[in-house]
Amino acid sequence: MRKIVWEVDNSVGLLEPQTYSGVTLRVSTPHRALTVPLAAVTGQDKSAVFVVKDDNTLERRAVKSGADDGMYIEITTGLRENEMVVTSATTGLESGMKVEVASNDGMK
Repeated sequence: MRKIVWEVDNSVGLLEPQTYSGVTLRVSTPHRALTVPLAAVTGQDKSAVFVVKDDNTLERRAVKSGADDGMYIEITTGLRENEMVVTSATTGLESGMKVEVASNDGMK
């Protein structure tokens, strides 16, 4: 879920503030985006992530980031869907380091 802020042109004054509920917002063209937690990107310019490779070693990967909502950030290039990234404690990590993978649901 994402928080969306939108504005309606009410220059003619037909709409009364705070009197509508159950409004459905539909986007005419869907936008799919690859996102990662904001904590996963490193560097002041948010230009890299640490990817966990199949042999459980790290690769520092350059990425191009897009919009963020304060929790997640869009990755426009440099990362593919289903690649595993380090999402916390990235300080001190280097490419080639061996890691043990543990997911949020306790699976390895």
